[in-house]
Amino acid sequence: MPVLKVEIVETPGWSRPSGLARRIADAVAEVLGATPQSVWVRLTTIAPDDYAENGGAPTDVSPVFVTILEIVPPHGPPLAAQVAALTNAVASACGRAEADIHLVYEPPGRDRVAFGGRLVT
Repeated sequence: MPVLKVEIVETPGWSRPSGLARRIADAVAEVLGATPQSVWVRLTTIAPDDYAENGGAPTDVSPVFVTILEIVPPHGPPLAAQVAALTNAVASACGRAEADIHLVYEPPGRDRVAFGGRLVT
């Protein structure tokens, strides 16, 4: 049930390739060993003028922010392994460097998230 919100900062000359959300979902599903239709991806792009870093950002900054919601995310070494694998998968799908991929894990979704009116327990 992982739900990912992917936000890609556009860079000059870059245009979002067709099917990118599906490529990300499939790559994440492969990493997690997820069943079909169990990884959901919401993809948005951020115009370069709508992204900033304090002190100014170099013109080649191309971050991708990924917020991940899982029923129960892993902890410790399994989390570190998942971070490495997901970073690689998202970077490959987006055509970006791993250094540009930033993952943010939401608190566990159990007893906090509902789909179609049904609380996930």
